[in-house]
Amino acid sequence: MDVKTAVSLAKQQISELFAEEGIKNLNLAEVDYDEADRAWRFTIGFSRPWDEPRNAFAALANQNAYSRRAYKVVRIADDTTTVLSVRNLEEKDEVSSPARGRVDQIGLHPADETHSGMDDA
Repeated sequence: MDVKTAVSLAKQQISELFAEEGIKNLNLAEVDYDEADRAWRFTIGFSRPWDEPRNAFAALANQNAYSRRAYKVVRIADDTTTVLSVRNLEEKDEVSSPARGRVDQIGLHPADETHSGMDDA
């Protein structure tokens, strides 16, 4: 499965799971491919209505942006397109390991990469 298809599937999964919460501003934050597990890992961010600034001072300051966001990590099997898990982003997840086969440019599948963008040590 190519990365664009996998991203679309991850976003669709989050949209459907959290539809009743009225989520907004859905975006891709990170893409990671684990060659050992043959699974994609996506960090998807979004805002909920209760994250919106609601006081008069925020409105006067023209703060239309959401100050808080939720981040979910979606794992998808590469060969079956099965969603394996959806969980909260944890602090330990914020740093990717070069050994995990990180994809730094959208549109590249790890098998198609000539260079991952990481320094060779």
